Amino acid sequence: MQEGHNARRFKNLYADKYDVLVPDIFWDYMSVKVLTMQWVNGDKLNEEEAIEKQGLKVLDLVNTSIQYSLRQLLEYGFFHAGPHPGNLLATSEGKIAFLDFGMISETPEEARFAIIGYVVQMVNRDYEAMARDYYALDSLSVDVSPTVPALCNFFDDAFTLTVSELNFKTLVEGLGVVLYQYPFNGES
Repeated sequence: MQEGHNARRFKNLYADKYDVLVPDIFWDYMSVKVLTMQWVNGDKLNEEEAIEKQGLKVLDLVNTSIQYSLRQLLEYGFFHAGPHPGNLLATSEGKIAFLDFGMISETPEEARFAIIGYVVQMVNRDYEAMARDYYALDSLSVDVSPTVPALCNFFDDAFTLTVSELNFKTLVEGLGVVLYQYPFNGES
């Protein structure tokens, strides 16, 4: 039932978007164990050949899905937490169809602003500001000055990777390794 409510909320957020499709939920045919939703014809985003046969460009669809994923996370604060190829389809009309709303998460407004600030600092390579932000969020219980060179080394290395080598998961995991080197509140 929660998945159905998530899908409804998601659909309402995207009601005015021409390039996104969120299937309807058929509440009269649902139970606590069965979710019934509109069937969506489409190709998984990793099925490049099938997508291109429809006259669509995979890169355009990927860019659209990235744009909406960022909007979900940073603007709406309500995001699809499982955007893998099985949950994202390209329709013949060129829309991105989101499926499977069981893994949805919310981002509080203050966290959204912190993420935006952090991305700006990362782009500007302002590692000192990044370290200060960790301190301001009360994440670190130590002097942040040793954190600055570690962040600098991590991101300078990350920025040398090619697009195919760099992805969000790689960044998050690598950043986690860097930050794990420093004591956090509650772990001392």
